[in-house]
Amino acid sequence: MMAPVVRRTWSLRGRTPVLRQRGRFHGKVTVLGAICAKPGPRRRHAQPRLYFRMLKEKNANAQSCVSFLRQLAGNIRGPIFVVWDRLGAHKSRAVMRFVARNPRIQLFNFPSYAPELNPIEYAWGYLKTNPLANHAPTELPQLFMAAKNGVCRTRRKRDLLTSFIEHSGLPFFD
Repeated sequence: MMAPVVRRTWSLRGRTPVLRQRGRFHGKVTVLGAICAKPGPRRRHAQPRLYFRMLKEKNANAQSCVSFLRQLAGNIRGPIFVVWDRLGAHKSRAVMRFVARNPRIQLFNFPSYAPELNPIEYAWGYLKTNPLANHAPTELPQLFMAAKNGVCRTRRKRDLLTSFIEHSGLPFFD
């Protein structure tokens, strides 16, 4: 969203930092994402990767989910196990038809409302409270570029991506 996530910051004594933001404008960027890794006992060799797709001024819908699954299928060799939350778009007919035509992709759902099990939720939390913290864009393209740069920097931090998977508590690296 255009409103910044405000975090504590430092400043010279007597000079309170001011975040200027544009009022009454609720532009947003939606990011679809997945943290992918090969499961198994060799944690150091797992090489997790972050894949994402960004949408300006849109919510995730069935078509964007199909496009994202197509992107994953194009980038990942072998079987793909997608574990996601119970968003209505994830269960749509268009997604089910796409998955039926692509036997490499298998879908699984997290339990009802269990964001603590979803590693990508940790990635979104990290992005909002670190690279995007205190960022108050005045225009939607500024927000889009800041979010894209933050996601691209995060995707290069393999140890951080591994920590998101480990913190979720999923028996992924066992």
